[in-house]
Amino acid sequence: MLICRWRTHALRFRHRYLMRRLFFAFIFLILLTGCQSKRDICTDSALLNITCGEAKKKLGLKYKGEGTCGVVANYCEFFYEN
Repeated sequence: MLICRWRTHALRFRHRYLMRRLFFAFIFLILLTGCQSKRDICTDSALLNITCGEAKKKLGLKYKGEGTCGVVANYCEFFYEN
């Protein structure tokens, strides 16, 4: 026969609360570490670790046409000065 006591129920509630907090903390850490800063993207582009097209895509620039490297360089000029 299963006896449901008040203390057991309270412990179960705490466990759910703790697991919920750990779950959201885990998701927050994934989002935090998964996002690359614009300064890092500009640095990778300047060091030729990524192509200008990839940098444009990661920075979210909507320029369509020739001279993609010039557009990325103009956008990243702010980060080079600071």
